[in-house]
Amino acid sequence: MASGSGTRRSRGCRLALLRRRGGRRSLLAADPDRQEQRRGIEGYLEYHTGDVSDGGDGRRKSAFEATPIAAEGTMYLSTPFNRVVALDPETGREKWSFDPKIDLHAPYSEGLINRGVTLWTDPGRAEGDACRRRIFLATIDARLFALDAATVGPAPISAPPDRST
Repeated sequence: MASGSGTRRSRGCRLALLRRRGGRRSLLAADPDRQEQRRGIEGYLEYHTGDVSDGGDGRRKSAFEATPIAAEGTMYLSTPFNRVVALDPETGREKWSFDPKIDLHAPYSEGLINRGVTLWTDPGRAEGDACRRRIFLATIDARLFALDAATVGPAPISAPPDRST
């Protein structure tokens, strides 16, 4: 089992099961009370983000509502505290994480959630080039981040050329 820093056991931080059958992989929703989900599964991945709030300490409640995505041997997900985590889908090992440092005590109407990230591959860049694959994160406090999927460094967002002339 892989864990994020500050891990606490809770339904709110359980991510998913990775089903491996006959060389095929699929993600299942993880329910800690349903042990039968694990029957017949050759292996599974369980990752705890540690980003959990029960609504105490002046913070809103959190919920894990993100859909993980996978590309080029890495699984990417966002946490209820709007962090982005890159995982090795075979081992559950955390490759990197990015924290946009949202205000956890702000009165967000939705509570502390994030529904996921997206990935874009720049067709103008070669494999191995910086920012070839970018992870985009829209935070609950209305900011947009573009991250280099390989290094977690900031990736420039360029406006399209002006074609009005």
